[in-house]
Amino acid sequence: MSKLRLTTLVLSVLLAQTALAAKDYYMWVDENGITNFSAQRPKDHPEAKHIVEGEGAAQSLEDSRRPGYEQFKRETEAAAAAAAAKRAPAAKQPAKKSVNPDQAAAADRAKLEQKVAAEKRSNCEKAQRNLQMLQTHPRIRTAGPNGEQRVMTPEEKQAKIQESQAAIRDNCSS
Repeated sequence: MSKLRLTTLVLSVLLAQTALAAKDYYMWVDENGITNFSAQRPKDHPEAKHIVEGEGAAQSLEDSRRPGYEQFKRETEAAAAAAAAKRAPAAKQPAKKSVNPDQAAAADRAKLEQKVAAEKRSNCEKAQRNLQMLQTHPRIRTAGPNGEQRVMTPEEKQAKIQESQAAIRDNCSS
């Protein structure tokens, strides 16, 4: 009885291998340069090559004794090179010219000075508006510690006037 089971198992395995060997196979190289093989034509890679059909599919594709191996090798290498070229288009661009570090530092310094000057102009304008408001309006409303509106005391108003004058000295003198 066990010989019958063993024989059935062996025959099943052999039949399964024969069924697998009769399928068509496809080869393609993806965008990462990896060569892929599949029994089904991939939908997202129409350039996939039909490389094996019918019996003998179970043989190694890289067996140099196999007919068509040289063509397979050339196609695989060409596809891998094309994928590598897609991944690294910057390699084909000409090299950038060398940059003088002193000029680069001077350009960075000039940009920073422009930003600082713009910030100072903005702070100067705000301080001048604040000082004008503090000097023209007798009662200035402000938010208290709990968020409620209240009127500034004369001491608070004088301190804000001094802050605005200091901001004008620091930011408007250029």
